[in-house]
Amino acid sequence: SEYTDLINGKTISRRINENLTYSDLYNSEDNPWSLLFETGYITLSGLYNENGETLLSLPNEEMKRLFIASSDSWFRESISKENLSDLFHAIWQDNPEKLSEQLSDYLFRTISYNDYSEAYYHAFLAGLFSSSEYTVKSNMESGNGRPDLLIMDMKRMRLAVFEFKIAKDISELEETTQNAIEQIKTNEYGEDLSYFKEIHRYAIVFVKKKAYATAI
Repeated sequence: SEYTDLINGKTISRRINENLTYSDLYNSEDNPWSLLFETGYITLSGLYNENGETLLSLPNEEMKRLFIASSDSWFRESISKENLSDLFHAIWQDNPEKLSEQLSDYLFRTISYNDYSEAYYHAFLAGLFSSSEYTVKSNMESGNGRPDLLIMDMKRMRLAVFEFKIAKDISELEETTQNAIEQIKTNEYGEDLSYFKEIHRYAIVFVKKKAYATAI
C-alpha cells in the first residue's frame, strides 16, 4: 500500500489541494494526503507534473514514527463523525475556557500515542479544524512570521489565529503560555489580514492530553 511504501522510504505520486474544507475533504482519495502534506507529515520529493501530481515522501524518522502511529481511519472515522459546533462556537465567541475543555475532550478520546510531539498536535488540530466549512491554513505567512494555524470563515469574514506549544508538565504552563503570547504579539500574526471583520487570536499549550487555551 502507499502507507507501506512511505514507511519503507519510497515515494508516492499524488495531487495536492492546498485549500481543503470539510465539503471536499473526502471527495477525492487525494485529499487526505493533502491534509498530511499541509500538516508536515509528508513533504514534496519532486516537481509537479502536468496533471498537478508530485512525488511525496516522509521527511524524517520522527515523521515516520508519527505516521505509523497515525492512520487513515483516524482522519476518516474519528474526525468526520464529530459535531464541532460547540468547538467553533467557543472559538468565535472568545471563550478560551470552553475551547480548552473541548480540545482536551477530543485529545482524550483520540490520541493514544505516547510521544506527544508538536507535529502530532499540529496534525491533530489541523485535521480537527478541517472537518468544518472553514478554510484551514497551516504555517501560512502572516505578519512577520508563520502562525501554526489559521481558520478562515469566508462567509462571515472571521479569522482565528492559533499558536501552540508543548509543556512537559503543568509547572511549565504559565511560562510556555507567555512565550506563545509573545510570539503572536511580536510577529503581529493576523495584522496583515485586517480585511477580516473579526480576528480571534489564541495561544494553546498542550500538556499531554490536556489543552490550555488563552485568548489574546
